Amino acid sequence: AATQAEMEAASSTTVYSSPGRQQFHPGSAKGWVKWNGSTSTLDASYNVSSLTDNGTGDFTINWDVDFSSANYSFAGMLRKNSGANAGALIAIDHLTAPTAAALRVRTIDDAANNIDGLYACVVAFGDQ
Repeated sequence: AATQAEMEAASSTTVYSSPGRQQFHPGSAKGWVKWNGSTSTLDASYNVSSLTDNGTGDFTINWDVDFSSANYSFAGMLRKNSGANAGALIAIDHLTAPTAAALRVRTIDDAANNIDGLYACVVAFGDQ
């Protein structure tokens, strides 16, 4: 079985990844969450200790195991309540920089207005 160092190096083709080591591979999600898009109610998550509802379209994701730095990547999506032809997205809060322990995001429409949705999802990749 691969060691943590071998998983982080991601270069061996001769050792296997056991379930307990898989999360150390750089291509594996280190945290993800799906929540009710208008409250902090979690539907499902991995490596998320809590979700804070800071107001309309403003959420803080708190990681259970911190990243090694604030240099990690995330992707998100939002299902809107209404307005099928209008866009919606999840973006990093422009006033609060990500930290190793938390990520503050905004759920916004195509005019950059904060909105709540039916549900929202975020996945994060990086080194822990």
